[in-house]
Amino acid sequence: MNLTSLTLASTLRTLAMLGVVSGLLLAYHGEREKALFKRTTSAVMQAMDEQIRSETERTGCLHIPIDDNINTLVSEGWLEASIRDNSPWALDIAYQASRNSGRVIGKHLTLTAHSSQEATRLNELAQTVIGSWQFQGRTLKILEVVKGPTDVSRMEFDPATACFAW
Repeated sequence: MNLTSLTLASTLRTLAMLGVVSGLLLAYHGEREKALFKRTTSAVMQAMDEQIRSETERTGCLHIPIDDNINTLVSEGWLEASIRDNSPWALDIAYQASRNSGRVIGKHLTLTAHSSQEATRLNELAQTVIGSWQFQGRTLKILEVVKGPTDVSRMEFDPATACFAW
């Protein structure tokens, strides 16, 4: 073998190793981003459930909380500040109420990407959402139904006012 063949073989091995390492790093980053997405969405949705539960206990009615924004979830202790602060997306929440009784019937988490490239990735992550979601432009909206009262409390619940008789 001559020196040129050895140099070429060495260069090809180096390029192959760089390709493998780059592929592994991209896969790691993708899995890390997927885990962050899942952690963020589940934590915010759970915090919204806690806020609704707390508001229901406070008022005796299953109505939309007065302060319905992501910062309120953090300040009231339902959501860790690190979830909001470390999110690569802008986060916002909203609730939906029945027109008849005012009962809270839905909750929405909105994630907004800061760039077109991030929006493409957010759209890919949306495919992993179990349940209802909408993607438009750079914004993903995840929608969940808020379940009504169950068990014994159901008997004490007045659907016309969305309040409990206790």
